[in-house]
Amino acid sequence: MELNNLKTESAKLRLTPQEKNAMKARIFGMPSPAQISPKQSPYFIFSFQFMQARILAPLAVVLVVFAGGGTAAAAQGALPGDVLYPVKISVNEAVEAALATTPVARAEVSVKHTVRRVEEAEVLAARGELTAETGEKLAATFEVHAQSASELADKVEAEDPAAAESLRTKLESSLSAHGEILAMLTVGGAAANQEGTGAVAARVLSRTIASARPAVAPIAMRAAKTAPASTEPTAMSMSLSVASDTATSAQATATVAPEADMAIGDEQGEEEREREQSAIRIRIRAIEQVAAARAQFDDNKDDLPGSAITQVSGEFAAIEQLMELGSTTLATGHFTEAQNDYAEALRRAVKIDVLLRAQTRLQQNIISPILERATGVESSYEINILPASN
Repeated sequence: MELNNLKTESAKLRLTPQEKNAMKARIFGMPSPAQISPKQSPYFIFSFQFMQARILAPLAVVLVVFAGGGTAAAAQGALPGDVLYPVKISVNEAVEAALATTPVARAEVSVKHTVRRVEEAEVLAARGELTAETGEKLAATFEVHAQSASELADKVEAEDPAAAESLRTKLESSLSAHGEILAMLTVGGAAANQEGTGAVAARVLSRTIASARPAVAPIAMRAAKTAPASTEPTAMSMSLSVASDTATSAQATATVAPEADMAIGDEQGEEEREREQSAIRIRIRAIEQVAAARAQFDDNKDDLPGSAITQVSGEFAAIEQLMELGSTTLATGHFTEAQNDYAEALRRAVKIDVLLRAQTRLQQNIISPILERATGVESSYEINILPASN
């Protein structure tokens, strides 16, 4: 029934006659009809961009054009080396990109494609089928997607800083988790599989390191800050020393002359409102991501070992503390600190979601060793075994 529904829905996707003619002309070298606009269809923006098999790709496109959406749906789970993989890359993902009409949507699609290349590498590595050649190709296409995602996030920054922050946080946290997964999969197995997995892992981890943010202080330490030991006001220090706090617009306005400095007060008030709204938007994204991670946990809890359940539950408890701490600092006007707390909660929720999905996809216990490593417990793998990437 589900397959029939997918087939029915996919059959509704149709190219226009002009686009079909243009695609036929591109594949078979036929002259385009005069009435077709010289402007290319958006479907060709990414066409053949990552194609390696120059014979299979045109055949795959023909299948999609003439056989309908069923082929495209079947291609969604294809891996490098599969016959339908060119359809997944050159048609499905091209359509996804073409349908993304806003800067944020385009950035989100680019992030999704970046992560998808890494997930493909993980599946092949878990099977022992990620050869050195395939690993190098996946590493290269991953880098292209990752660079595009970074550039698109920069463009979003000008219009919506909070959305850009959320995109970068999700991408960085996801890649960090995937890098650790690949590092685990690099250990053992055939030499060729180790080399291919290592090539992708090295590229992923190098980009993660390049975009790494300063370490966030432990939750208990931040929650226990007092005025004498703090260089920046917090929720608790503000309650003890409101008079010395200059972080809020209310205090800034109260200390300026009512007429001469009115413009400064208005500007500071606007900046405070922007910081507040930015923190609130990050909070909303964190809530959504935590809910998604919890749903994933609930769906797969029965298949997890007891140690993984305990560790994931502990991570959710830490995330809840971060969200509560963010709400406290937000309520007291410490908007930048609140945004940092929410961003850290978002980051940790993304990591848990990635690990849960990977454990289900790979059918291996990858949660326990990675979370143990994060808490300083000795684990069975080392990231520094990865070969350098050229």
